[in-house]
Amino acid sequence: MVAWLKTSFILIPSVLIQTFLSPPVHSLDALSREQIAAIEEITQKAIRAGQVPGAVILIGNREKVLYRGASGLRALKPKKLPVTVVTIFDVASLTKVIATTTAFMQLIEIGKASLDDPIAKHWPEFHTNGKEQITVRHLLTHYSGLRSGLDLKPDWSGYEEGLKKMVEEKPTSIPGTLYTYSDINFQILGEVIQRISRQPLDRYCDALSLRITSHMSLHDWLNLFHHQHTLAGT
Repeated sequence: MVAWLKTSFILIPSVLIQTFLSPPVHSLDALSREQIAAIEEITQKAIRAGQVPGAVILIGNREKVLYRGASGLRALKPKKLPVTVVTIFDVASLTKVIATTTAFMQLIEIGKASLDDPIAKHWPEFHTNGKEQITVRHLLTHYSGLRSGLDLKPDWSGYEEGLKKMVEEKPTSIPGTLYTYSDINFQILGEVIQRISRQPLDRYCDALSLRITSHMSLHDWLNLFHHQHTLAGT
């Protein structure tokens, strides 16, 4: 399996893009060599500094594309794979909002849960190590007091082992008092959705997506899977 690299956005100084964002008196036909050189230098500088492993940059105006370029890598293992102008960046954490949050809000809408339910109401084993007061609202808003992620060392694997580690977690701050962006929050929410719906999370979200994303054609969805060789993880 390819080991995906963390990616992020590179911000191009406004002096370079102001021309494209402001309504032009005359349409710009092309970037100057100096502008292109500045864009490429900013990109390479960010890659050298380790801020991003790779990037695709697209600049255009209302009429046409003025610059399209790709630099760096999209994957590191089992082999290094270069970024190309057709690389699709997988913005993975959007599933927190699009899938998990939407699924839980739908459960609330039909009366099977509440924003202020303690998690232990739906997952009794969670009622330990100072987590008794953590609610659905705390998890959704990242005010649970839990850490940003589970420890990966020593090595461990398996869904059940992950659940055990979440039960063993202790808040590092009082729930509701401090914002900490946490993957653990949404891993817990995923488990609670399964317990309430009595369905695997992916199956529940698949059924929900038929209603939510019905405006997208099947071709739109399948197109992502048919082009996995161009994907870059985030």
